[in-house]
Amino acid sequence: MTMTAREIFWIAELRTGPQGRPHYREICQQIANEAIKVAPTVFSGVMVDRNDYRLSRRESEKKIDAKMKKLGIE
Repeated sequence: MTMTAREIFWIAELRTGPQGRPHYREICQQIANEAIKVAPTVFSGVMVDRNDYRLSRRESEKKIDAKMKKLGIE
C-alpha cells in the first residue's frame, strides 16, 4: 500500500476518532505509528486519537435499532 503524507494525515485524523470502529482505528493508529518512525519530522504534528472507545458506538447503534423498530424493520 502506498500513501502520501497528506493521505496519512487525513486518515489518521479522521479515522481514529471516537466514532471509528475499533479494528479500523487500530489499523489507522498503526499506519500513523509507522509513518512517525520513518519520518518523525514530517509527522510530528499528526493528530492521532489513541483513546479507547470500544463501547462508544453502542449509543449510535441503539438509535439505529430504535429507528428500525419504529419503521417495523428488524
